[in-house]
Amino acid sequence: MSKASRRGEWAARARSFGAVAREYDRVRPSYPERLVDEVVAELPGADVVEVGAGTGKATLLFASRGLQITCVEPDDAMAAVLAENCTGQPNIEIVTESFEDWQPTRLYDGLYAAQAWHWTTPEHRYRNAARALRERGVLALFWNGTDWGRTPLAEVIDNVYRRHGLLRDDRPKPSRDPNQWPLDELRSLETFSDVELRTYCSTASYTTDEWCDYAASTSEHLILDQGRNAALLADLRRSLDREGGVVEIARHCDLYLARRTARPA
Repeated sequence: MSKASRRGEWAARARSFGAVAREYDRVRPSYPERLVDEVVAELPGADVVEVGAGTGKATLLFASRGLQITCVEPDDAMAAVLAENCTGQPNIEIVTESFEDWQPTRLYDGLYAAQAWHWTTPEHRYRNAARALRERGVLALFWNGTDWGRTPLAEVIDNVYRRHGLLRDDRPKPSRDPNQWPLDELRSLETFSDVELRTYCSTASYTTDEWCDYAASTSEHLILDQGRNAALLADLRRSLDREGGVVEIARHCDLYLARRTARPA
């Protein structure tokens, strides 16, 4: 695939979630309470911005700690579900705009992104974050991922995708490689310092239907044509049912932290 084709596919994936906003909100996992507490403990104040807030999976966790949150979410459908989920939360402001176009009107104590930073454009993401943060403000980027090496049915699930000519995006990567993205980018910036990675491990149990619903909410499924996606999900459902219909998933959540330096953005 050419570089231009990859960019086009990535852009299509970034725009795919609004069509399934309510399903996304129902099936996607939340984030570790300990992660939220540790990010809040690092903040120099309570005024933060969330990039790619989606339907509010992380928003409500941080709001419950008393933070004032400006949620920047580019998709109208996702923002509508976010607004419903945040009803009665006066400390949450929703801005329906891309992070690339959003213009902060003040400096924030923190900026975080849950499962969203990779959808922002490389040429804008860190410059815009630096412009939004006060000196010593905290940048917190985190993602849930599956530890396939500790997941019993990993090979069964892999084989389904192989039969359909697909290699899943979340296959094992050298997660402790010192040059792992976004560590390599963060460590190269003069506008951020004190870069670190923290990891939180957990396990979860899904029925066949629950796992297939989760899979269907991911961008690699959403960009497939309807027939191919239906065939893939049907094969996945049959394969998991043959294995007993219970999927035990080992999961990790990686948190990347950095602090804003005094260097001009």
